Amino acid sequence: MAFSVIGYSMKFESRRYNQSETSKEFYERRKQEMNEVLESDAWKRYMEKNKAEYLAAQKSDKNPLTNS
Repeated sequence: MAFSVIGYSMKFESRRYNQSETSKEFYERRKQEMNEVLESDAWKRYMEKNKAEYLAAQKSDKNPLTNS
């Protein structure tokens, strides 16, 4: 599929690696893949680490954005 905007031409490729699958099959496959990632122990550890870093930054007396 091609798309053009005032002097620019862009070509889009399908995200489907199986060109014969229907839109619904593609959606279901992607949904299942994302659920597997979000329910994994690695993702939970990653989110806990990010939350701890966020809370530590919020408790910090010095805010690097305001230099105070």
